[in-house]
Amino acid sequence: MIIYDICDNCDVTDDNDDKTSSDVKNDDFATSSDDSVASRDELINEQRADRTLKGCFKLAERNRGGFVIKDQLLYHRATILGQTFLQLVVPKSCRDHVLKMGHDTFGGHMSVKRTKARISYTFFWPSLNEDCRDYIKTCSVCQLKAPVTHRDRVPIT
Repeated sequence: MIIYDICDNCDVTDDNDDKTSSDVKNDDFATSSDDSVASRDELINEQRADRTLKGCFKLAERNRGGFVIKDQLLYHRATILGQTFLQLVVPKSCRDHVLKMGHDTFGGHMSVKRTKARISYTFFWPSLNEDCRDYIKTCSVCQLKAPVTHRDRVPIT
């Protein structure tokens, strides 16, 4: 089991280097002395303060929409290939960094579909599709490697 820390910059790090799944407990979240690492309580507060997640919290309180609150953190229940898992719901302040990690750093500048799939294995937020599409449209590396289409051609006159 891997436990992720969400930092001020929403940096995702593996906190489970030498632990087996039986060694991991709920209180093993970010306890680092580094000021850039957001604690579990800070993540809870960011989720609660985020206006874009208000509807998600209301659905979770009524056990609707696949949203659940587990240990005061908001999760979204998803199923891929018959396997059900929980996705951490990301507050708006951390979404840009998660997009950067999923597309630039670990994603290899893949398409919208693949970037969304990579991110959705671990994270969720209501506007994930639109945010992925907008992020990739503004990615300079992707714009340079995009193939030239018939619309891009300029007539010689």
